[in-house]
Amino acid sequence: MTLRMLGVIGIFFSISYGNLAFEIEERIENSGIPKDNISISIKETGKYGKRIFGINEDTMRVPASVIKVPTTLAALLELGESFRWKTEFYVDGSISNGVLNGNLIIKGGGDPDLNTEDIKNIVSKLKLADLRSIKGNIIIDRNYFEPSEKRSAFFDENPYSPYNAMPDAMMFNQNTTTLAINGNCIDCEIDDKSFDIENNINRESNRCDWPHVRIIDSSRPKVVISGNISRKCGTKKITKIVSKSYQSFYYALKENFLKNGIEFYGRLVLGEIPEGSRKILTHYSRPLLEIVGETNKKSNNLFARQIFLTLGAEVIGSPSNLEKSGMAIGQILQKNGILSVDMLKIENGSGLSRTARATTGVFEEILETAYARFGNKWLNALSIAGVDGTIKTRFPSALRNRVWMKTGTVKNAKNIVGFVKSNDGKLYTVAIFVNGANASSAGFRLENEIIKLLANSGGSECEAYEKVSTYTKPISDGNYFIQVGSFVSNTSSSLERKLKNLNYNYKIVTNGGVKKILVGPYITKENAGNYLYDLREKINPDAFVVTQ
Repeated sequence: MTLRMLGVIGIFFSISYGNLAFEIEERIENSGIPKDNISISIKETGKYGKRIFGINEDTMRVPASVIKVPTTLAALLELGESFRWKTEFYVDGSISNGVLNGNLIIKGGGDPDLNTEDIKNIVSKLKLADLRSIKGNIIIDRNYFEPSEKRSAFFDENPYSPYNAMPDAMMFNQNTTTLAINGNCIDCEIDDKSFDIENNINRESNRCDWPHVRIIDSSRPKVVISGNISRKCGTKKITKIVSKSYQSFYYALKENFLKNGIEFYGRLVLGEIPEGSRKILTHYSRPLLEIVGETNKKSNNLFARQIFLTLGAEVIGSPSNLEKSGMAIGQILQKNGILSVDMLKIENGSGLSRTARATTGVFEEILETAYARFGNKWLNALSIAGVDGTIKTRFPSALRNRVWMKTGTVKNAKNIVGFVKSNDGKLYTVAIFVNGANASSAGFRLENEIIKLLANSGGSECEAYEKVSTYTKPISDGNYFIQVGSFVSNTSSSLERKLKNLNYNYKIVTNGGVKKILVGPYITKENAGNYLYDLREKINPDAFVVTQ
């Protein structure tokens, strides 16, 4: 049990550290958020680093996507940064004069990033192995993970959006299908025959509306596409969960066989590798460290779930499942010195969960361990302010390359964990969880203010005080707004409801028959920019700052 865990859970406290602790307390008081809804752990990074601030550090809260941090750290600790997933190809018959008298068997190894380009490379290598004709079937072995026929997690009202994709040992194209849509035709990246397309586009229109895509879910899904899209309109690409990843993989493989002159007239069979089969090819994924970086920077749920299940398979044994994977992460973190691992409840490793719980206290331990073991490699595997990922545009340009974070947002939860470098070069370990009805807006503002305080600290006491005393409450006037939508008809009610639920002020401006929804106002462009990412994440990925 850590010293922190001996305290009374839920009681507010802080350890004064100059003006920083005082300023953080002031921000909390002015945030409009009940203290019971806030957990914060801040200290100087390092085993003997000074504690800066703490509040409710042992209160279990909804972690959202910051749960990807222990998932990805456990993978690096156990498997090593150079670990690569394997997709293995076997035959159960002889190859004579280019003809396989038997089946081609593929063992899915959980590669999160296997994609269409990889298929081209794989087929070229199979052809070099003197494979010209396959007389049997293609057998896919998905038993590295417990096989499931679910395509979507159905976590929210957008079940066919890519972030809802379910994991699979035979993952392909992140379990998504990309549709290229224009006024003339609808094309898929691969000729996937596992679903149907119903084209209801009005090509005679002079408009170029965004296509409406509806998916009818059944044993054989149907994609219904409609909208007013002129033949002169450019191509619009939409990515959705439609097929099952192993089916898409099969059709992509079959299509590339045809393009490369490899004959195949069999069918897809799900099964296991027959005894006596001979391996003829192994395809390796990118290194784990690269996948971890993409998982954390882009908050890729599917990658996190693949990593999570991989740990179950590698540590406990395949076929992996949620229970085995949760046990595996607990064991890995505990043996690497995370003492309060019992304050971490992981469901699927991604944060797309209603049962996952964690404390900022355990995250402090996790972050300390990550930096101690991997240093700058770990920092660079998080989103970097001004550079990439979910916080690329969240902070002022002065904080570029000085803030490394993983963000987490679900309904009633706004969290951020990572590291901040101060003006005088101190590195701080930071974990902030805000849960509650106004977490998304007020929590976002509070997190930003605290992180800027830490980054602007250092120098003389007077200089530090000047830098941290620039806090302003949400303003009521200004010339800067964030445009989150424009409409030619009265169809904005859904977007307006979302803005109200997130406690954002907005106004509607009509010009030339086009209705624009503007969030704000903000007194400076930087103020507006502080909220731009949140609105892009929760409302519209194409939101942008405008002046009025």
